[in-house]
Amino acid sequence: MAALREEAVAEHRSGPSRWLTAALVLSSAAITVLGVYTVLEVFGISPGG
Repeated sequence: MAALREEAVAEHRSGPSRWLTAALVLSSAAITVLGVYTVLEVFGISPGG
């Protein structure tokens, strides 16, 4: 567990690349969700009820 924490601290020190990776992951997740909603709408299945 301590090794994981040390690795996280080392990554945190490396700076913006960590934030860039997080941003890429979040944006790709958002695009995926939007894509799923779009497909559901096209097929007439509304998740909102």
